[in-house]
Amino acid sequence: MKKPEIVLLGSGHVATHLGHALMENGNKICQVFSRNILHAQALSNQIMCHKYTDKIQDLYDDADVYILALSDDALLDVSKKISLKKSNQIIVHTSGSIPMTVLENSAANYGVFYPLQTFTKNRKVDFDQIPICIESSNEWVLQTLLDMASELSSKVYQIQSEQRLALHISAIFANNFSNYMYQIAEKILHAHDIPFEILKPLIRETAEKVMEGSPAEMQTGPAKRGDVLTIEKHTAFLSSSPTYKEIYQLISTNIHNQYSK
Repeated sequence: MKKPEIVLLGSGHVATHLGHALMENGNKICQVFSRNILHAQALSNQIMCHKYTDKIQDLYDDADVYILALSDDALLDVSKKISLKKSNQIIVHTSGSIPMTVLENSAANYGVFYPLQTFTKNRKVDFDQIPICIESSNEWVLQTLLDMASELSSKVYQIQSEQRLALHISAIFANNFSNYMYQIAEKILHAHDIPFEILKPLIRETAEKVMEGSPAEMQTGPAKRGDVLTIEKHTAFLSSSPTYKEIYQLISTNIHNQYSK
């Protein structure tokens, strides 16, 4: 089966990793768009494309699939400026929180191609293990996106817009918020001349345990036990950091309420 010609819109973390994954699987990326021309040039060179632009009006108009791997604000802006003319062209976005219908005026065929992972440009990821969530405006688009996704990953799911929003929020809690907890922990440690390295075995074990069962079954700590004296000692310690104290109390209260029932 002939692989589709692709225009990749974006040059950030998602676009970079997705561009490399598509290239490594033999897909032809015929152009890279970015609102920063230097970023467009850099990514196009990396993925053996060599054609790039920072102007919507200069987009290659004969590609098969247009992938908008942009921030949500940029996606909403750029999608309004695209109108694909051919009946066999597809436009998709990679957002976790924007509904598919934002693209309904950009082309007759549209969808979502959402890779669920945290991406950093210079950090290698195994794309085969990244869930790719697909949504489509019709069956033909669905099959095209399933074929593309299955070449990149062994974990492909059909997820509707409302489900994807729930998934994205869940990912925020599991990734972004947990990473912010690590930041708080690091700052508390550094304030008392303790290296963050000391927590890494604990962090690793916590992550490994949740791979084996429900997070609800793996919960430990003073809030679950109802250890009031320890919690009071901790909150007194955090009195000089009101924000951290508030976070500690809010989470501890929620954990306690869940396990005291």
